[in-house]
Amino acid sequence: MAIFNNELTLIKESENGRDEYGNPQTKREEITIFCNEESVYSSEFYAAANVGLKPQALLTIHEIEYSGETELIYKDKLYSILRTYRKGDLLELIVGDSLGRD
Repeated sequence: MAIFNNELTLIKESENGRDEYGNPQTKREEITIFCNEESVYSSEFYAAANVGLKPQALLTIHEIEYSGETELIYKDKLYSILRTYRKGDLLELIVGDSLGRD
């Protein structure tokens, strides 16, 4: 059983109307939840590197808390969610960024 002793902040941006020039305006929502950090599988790491991605962490959360967000903040760093994998009522998030981006 996973021990959820870390926190992450899911970031969701959605369109929130348009300005007077017709440009879309976005609304940013953040929600902080508990997670469990695990090591990225070596096969996941090498497969991602082949397509220009750099996985940094595997974070497990409760699936019900995820709404399709594409970014999150973990340990004060912004990450992209590269892949998700459902395991029962839990969800694994593989997070990282593109190679060459720090």
